[in-house]
Amino acid sequence: MTEVYLYVPHPDDETLQMGLAATYYLSLGLNVHFVFMSRGAVSASSVKLDGSGVCGWHNYTHNPTQEQYVVPTDDEIGQARFNEGKAAAGQMGLVAGSGQVFVHEGSLPTQYGGADWQNPLMVAEAEAIMRGYIEGSTNSFHHTMSYTDRHPDHACLGHAMQNLKASSDLGPVLGGARYFVSRLYWDYSKYPDVGTRQGLNWVSRSITNGRMAEYVSHLRTKVAPVYSAWLPGVAWGIGPHQVINQFYNNGLMPPTSTVGVDGLWHL
Repeated sequence: MTEVYLYVPHPDDETLQMGLAATYYLSLGLNVHFVFMSRGAVSASSVKLDGSGVCGWHNYTHNPTQEQYVVPTDDEIGQARFNEGKAAAGQMGLVAGSGQVFVHEGSLPTQYGGADWQNPLMVAEAEAIMRGYIEGSTNSFHHTMSYTDRHPDHACLGHAMQNLKASSDLGPVLGGARYFVSRLYWDYSKYPDVGTRQGLNWVSRSITNGRMAEYVSHLRTKVAPVYSAWLPGVAWGIGPHQVINQFYNNGLMPPTSTVGVDGLWHL
């Protein structure tokens, strides 16, 4: 294989959910294509930046007037998130022995999974986007989030890939397709509604080619920090404002954290 396509639900998932695998593939000299399916313009960061909710990252409630910034619009948040994702992908491409990084953008709306986790119209749209990259591809891997994921947007992409993998025309190409499971839902006891994950065919929970420590260090010191840029009006630190617990609790920031960076994915 020479090409890997990662279908990313929103910017930050390429680091939080797929970063270890992406860095590993790049280190093998493979080209990695990050397909950001949505910018995720409306996010939990909005209530942190407009001062209506406590900011868990800065440990206070922002006051735009006192801090002298104009609250970003949803479109500006979406652009900032996309910029963060592109920067993170670029930093992954600096790992030793790296292949090339390519960034693409899908056209799904901000929230597309639906309350039932499988919005048929959005699944079909996701399939169409993925199909555009898969058709004619005979030397590539294609990965996305798990169809068992509790996040509706993540699961939507999983269902789309699952459908394509079961199709007669693309099935033969997608034999190596993988599904990432968000670390938020690894604890089966907390999420019995997705307990069927226990019966999945797990591929790997770590990288065992002798460079694991290097990949972890690269993610912590080179990749994740691009999300921590806080310069209102230019860079909004959407990642930590959005999911501070994931950036810190999974060992990505700060670099001195003792918590390991790990990946979990299945066939």
